[in-house]
This record gives sequence, C-alpha cells and structure tokens, in this order.
Amino acid sequence: MENMETIEVKIEICDKRKKATSTIYVEQLADNKFKMIDNDIFNCKLTLGTEFETRINREGKHEIIKIIKTSDFVTRRFFLSPNYKESDYSNRLKTKLMKKRAKLKLFCAAQRSKCA
Repeated sequence: MENMETIEVKIEICDKRKKATSTIYVEQLADNKFKMIDNDIFNCKLTLGTEFETRINREGKHEIIKIIKTSDFVTRRFFLSPNYKESDYSNRLKTKLMKKRAKLKLFCAAQRSKCA
C-alpha cells in the first residue's frame, strides 16, 4: 500500500494504558500509517497533522506503536466547570490571549531592533 493515494478512513484506536477505545477518522498514508485530520477527544497526543504507525491487536483494533511526526499546531484543552457561564470563560480566555499577543509583539519588535 506504500506510495498510494491518500484516503480518509475510520479506525478504532485502543489505548491500553488508559483502557479506552475511540473511533476516529484519519488519512491513511500506508497499510499501518495514518495522519490525523482532526483532534482526538481522549488522546492529547493525537492532534491535527500528527502522523503515527499502528499495529492491529487481538480484538482487531489499532494500537499506536510510534508517533512518526508531531503536529505543527498547539492544541489546548479546557475542562470547564458548570458553575460558571460561558461568557465568563470567554472573557477570561480573551484576556489571556490578548496578554500573549502583547508579549509576542514586544518579542518581535526586540528581534527586529537586534537585526537592524
């Protein structure tokens, strides 16, 4: 199946350590190599763009044996309490993102002045 045209398939991933199984859609790169086309809700290592290799276990489910390429994206997951309104979380997140953006602008300006 090497050098094949990539196709989207649905596979069941079994995580022995967490004793959990999830069904995900992936891009199939080879017989046992896949690329994530979305983020897995349970496994934080399986994010958009991550490429991995699997083997089939006795139950016929895929087990990850190796991460080939990590994602270029940063994914953050938040577990929210039902005690707060969605707008409260939205405002807190917006504030944190604006602070990070301001720090990034300062860093970029400092880098430009070093190069000048």
